[in-house]
Amino acid sequence: SKILRVGGNIGLTYTKNDRVRTGEAGGLGAAQLLLPYIPINDEQGEYYQEVFNPVWALENQSFVANNIRTIGSIYAEINLHKNLKFHSDIGVDFLNIQEDEFNYRNVTNPASTSSAWDRTTRVINWTNNNYLTYEKDFKETHNLKVMAGQSSQKLTSTGFGLFGYDFPNDYLSSPSDAPVENQSGYSYEQGET
Repeated sequence: SKILRVGGNIGLTYTKNDRVRTGEAGGLGAAQLLLPYIPINDEQGEYYQEVFNPVWALENQSFVANNIRTIGSIYAEINLHKNLKFHSDIGVDFLNIQEDEFNYRNVTNPASTSSAWDRTTRVINWTNNNYLTYEKDFKETHNLKVMAGQSSQKLTSTGFGLFGYDFPNDYLSSPSDAPVENQSGYSYEQGET
């Protein structure tokens, strides 16, 4: 209307990231360290040196991150007088990250054990802006524009995770499937205004 304007927008994204290890973490990083004449498989078709074989590592380790993000805002603008406007908007940025990591044991190494991580991180960022604008023209030669405003923000981050290792068999891959004595976890919550 001539007095009031309202509007808003919202965006939603989902990303699945099947991560590949790099650098010193193995995977592609291990491939860069090996001499090019070292084979992937031995003469029996088994992995050659499983402990340092980057192909074995890529096929026996998984690290998947699922991200859901929502960014939205609404606003209202009111004409209080022909020269005076009030504007207010509220926005939110919500991010949820779920990470699942699993490392199979190396069957050729008796000391090797399987391990898994499940981690969740949530971040909520609120913003609020309010301002008054006064604008007036004087005799088509001068223009006056005055603005006064206020802005606030609140950020909250929470996270929790569970780690487990030495699973009873190779078909179990959740940290909660590990023996209780081989489980550990963490949680945190922090915020700022």
